[in-house]
Amino acid sequence: MFRIFLLGMAAFLVNFSQVRGADMDLITLQKKLSQVLTRPITSVPALFKQPELPPYPRMLSYYQQEYQLGESITKDYRASEQWFRKAAEQGNALGQFALGRLYFYGYGVDQNYQEAEKWFRKAAKQWLPEAQFFLGRMSFLGEGVSRDNQEAQRWFQKAAEQNQAEAQFYLGSLFFLGEGVTQDYKEAQKWLQKSAEQGHPAAQFFLGSLFYFPLGMERNYQEAEKWFRQSAQQGYANAQFYLGYMYFYAQGVPQNFEEALIWFGQSAEQNDLRAQFYLGHLYFFAQGVEQNFDNALVWFQKSAKQGHSQAQLYLGNMYFSGQGTAVNAPIGEEWFHRSADQGVREAQFRLGLFYYNSQRHTPADNWFRVAARKNHPGSQYHLGLMADLAQGRFHDFQVASHWYLKAAKQGHVGAQYRLGLIYEGGKGMRTDNKSAHRWYLSAAQQEHAEAQEHLGALYEEGKGTQQDFHLAARWYEKSANNGYNKGMFSIAKMYEHGKGVEKKMQTAVHWYQKSAENGYAVAQYYLGKLYYFGKGVEQNYKTAEKWYQLSAEHGYPVAQFRQGLSHYLGH
Repeated sequence: MFRIFLLGMAAFLVNFSQVRGADMDLITLQKKLSQVLTRPITSVPALFKQPELPPYPRMLSYYQQEYQLGESITKDYRASEQWFRKAAEQGNALGQFALGRLYFYGYGVDQNYQEAEKWFRKAAKQWLPEAQFFLGRMSFLGEGVSRDNQEAQRWFQKAAEQNQAEAQFYLGSLFFLGEGVTQDYKEAQKWLQKSAEQGHPAAQFFLGSLFYFPLGMERNYQEAEKWFRQSAQQGYANAQFYLGYMYFYAQGVPQNFEEALIWFGQSAEQNDLRAQFYLGHLYFFAQGVEQNFDNALVWFQKSAKQGHSQAQLYLGNMYFSGQGTAVNAPIGEEWFHRSADQGVREAQFRLGLFYYNSQRHTPADNWFRVAARKNHPGSQYHLGLMADLAQGRFHDFQVASHWYLKAAKQGHVGAQYRLGLIYEGGKGMRTDNKSAHRWYLSAAQQEHAEAQEHLGALYEEGKGTQQDFHLAARWYEKSANNGYNKGMFSIAKMYEHGKGVEKKMQTAVHWYQKSAENGYAVAQYYLGKLYYFGKGVEQNYKTAEKWYQLSAEHGYPVAQFRQGLSHYLGH
């Protein structure tokens, strides 16, 4: 009887690697588990089939022994069905299981779940763990029978207690999900560990996940790394991704971008969209590898096409900036749209900014509002700016201050500065120099050059704060050193008159000159005066006239009047 079974197995398993082995298909279960386990990393979980494992190693080993004796049989599913049936009808459990499997997948016979379930049940009653596992699987996934998680748990339990690794994995998963049993992470860990210790890559991954997140136990990155590594080394894409992720963010291991590159690369090659994104990120920022925008673009594209929202954002940026590709605003806009439609607030802001810079204020306003509702400071600032400058609508300083305040409280330096302007100028409200001082100071401390100059002016004039020429000069000089022309002019005046600093005409001339050369009309006029009267420089009427003329041409009314008067008087 056993030889009859072997003849059936021989016909079925010749060239086994060519057979579609779907009995290890755990996609449905992975989806349920991964919805929980991948959420902290990305809202779009990547779920991939694990490497194929032999369907029933005991039977394969029997066949291999026979094959080594010199028998060679052509693959023939119909012949295998005949021999399996002969063995099955004589009560051989392996034959019964093999015959059930033919019916389950439709190999050599019409697919028939009822016949498959009948023969699996006969083999299962003889305590064949593979048959018990298949009965559990059919009940769990509703394959040819009504879905029944309690029935699934019963059969998984029987097979798992016989050390069937696949059943142990499913049983642990049921306890993890609380389906058919009371949710119990400890029990889940017990069965997943049994399966993992037998080398089951999915069990190794999910066991690592229990330690990583953590779920029902204390977080233990060392244990997580151990099980992720074992699973990853078997080619399991999810584990490869998480192992790379741990090296990327130094979670339980030293940060190592080179190691992250290896594991992200292996996972990305299996089409894991998260790994593809991080691989692109490594190439883009030259982390663990030489910077290569071309490679970054390739991996961002692969990830983005699968729907990874952050990859879509980065891809949009690359098309707008021309990194790794020619500048292409329409394609960049399309990728921003895809990312924005998935709720990525930075993409929503970038899309709004694109429309804003294109003078398309209505769609800009719409996208800024979407992102602003998610507390995006840049979007809040631009909504304030549009109301402040009457872009797309009339002036509304109250609306402007509303949005500026929201952004300013999040540290947005531009919003802090413009909020100071509104308070100082009394736009849409009473003048409030104390509030202006507060927001100018916040922006100035973030090296905002214009805010530093305005803050210096408040100290010089004693508005909203105690008058202090030393602090005024300090902030003017900071503004000047940060390249702001008016700050250069203001500190030049302080050095010219010795206010808050020692009087130094040479330093005053330096700052007037620098500001004037940058095109600041007021500084040009004052520099002209120095040359006209010979203060700090050798008197030179020709040079003075040059600076007066430039100042007038740049719109400074005092210089324009002087030039008019000079022509009127004829000198």
